[in-house]
Amino acid sequence: MPAVVARLQDLESDVEFVAPCQSEVEAYALNGVPVFAYSFDYVPKGSVIEDDRRFYSMFGNAPVGLKRKDQHLNHTVLRHFTD
Repeated sequence: MPAVVARLQDLESDVEFVAPCQSEVEAYALNGVPVFAYSFDYVPKGSVIEDDRRFYSMFGNAPVGLKRKDQHLNHTVLRHFTD
């Protein structure tokens, strides 16, 4: 994985998880509530696979799932539902 991607993932993690948690921890501590914070730094080896899906359904039929790798079929699926 290129170093720039790893750095961007670290930044995204800080923005989405660390910063909000830190604000919550500080709010509890200011109100005298005992707080325990943990940090998990394990990063699995290999590529991280994000599974982005879209689901289409009409008239109570079983939804049709569409994974990111199949997004090129998106317009085809929509056309079948709208024709």
